[in-house]
Amino acid sequence: MLVKVFRFEVGKDAAPYFAEYEIPGVDEEWTVMDVMDYISENLDPTVSYYKHSACDHGICGRCLLQVNGKPGLACTTRVDPAGVLTLEPAARRTVVKDLVTVN
Repeated sequence: MLVKVFRFEVGKDAAPYFAEYEIPGVDEEWTVMDVMDYISENLDPTVSYYKHSACDHGICGRCLLQVNGKPGLACTTRVDPAGVLTLEPAARRTVVKDLVTVN
């Protein structure tokens, strides 16, 4: 599976960009959080996202982001292993770093 992750660190990067990661062995049971955990643990430990937020059940909304252009919670949104996954910060939120945002 090809995953495109929005990257930007305020005060460090001149402009946002997308990093691309190839993830093997993804199945339809994986959530966006599983994909991000794989990237962080195996490919790029510098990527920032809300890792298993306080609830991990889709209740708190802390892991809200844009999944292929639509709002979704990383902890509950399933991925299509045959498709391309594009992850961006939630709309109308201020980026702190990568997929981490504040109101």
